[in-house]
Amino acid sequence: MPNSTVPEKTSGIEHPCLRCGACCAFFRASFYWAEADDVSPGGVPVGMTRKLNDFRRSMLGMDGGNPRCIALQGEIGKRVFCSIYDSRASVCRDFEPSWENNRPNERCDRARAAWGLEPLKPGDWEEWSQWSSSRQSSSGNVHPAAPLHAGVVPDAMDVLVRPHQPEQDRQPGCPE
Repeated sequence: MPNSTVPEKTSGIEHPCLRCGACCAFFRASFYWAEADDVSPGGVPVGMTRKLNDFRRSMLGMDGGNPRCIALQGEIGKRVFCSIYDSRASVCRDFEPSWENNRPNERCDRARAAWGLEPLKPGDWEEWSQWSSSRQSSSGNVHPAAPLHAGVVPDAMDVLVRPHQPEQDRQPGCPE
């Protein structure tokens, strides 16, 4: 599913993630080092990352008592966006918000709760789903303002961790 632009408010319909941002200020986004733009053109800006080990990088701002990804702009729970949306890491692309695909995500709910936000509910997606479906059916393609996080890669969920938990920082199968 292409994700070429930041999901936006269109005709009064806004992607629920643009009113949240909790995952970007709760979990550390760590990813394979070669996703950075010093190796992969158009990748995650290396200047916004730090080396975790020989195999992993993480976004700046995610360590310490008040984690917040350096790329997150706006006010959590009000209006937010990713300043590197087109170049964001796979772990960010693969994080599935609760009920976006008709199933809950405990990790999304936990991040929202930490920020005093109610968990997303199936009804939070109704207008967005109708709007994005109409855009897809009219063009044959998913609209570029498709959901912020599309799809799930099971291993990706293992690399989003709370700060100060380095033992959970590795991608399964990667040596330290």
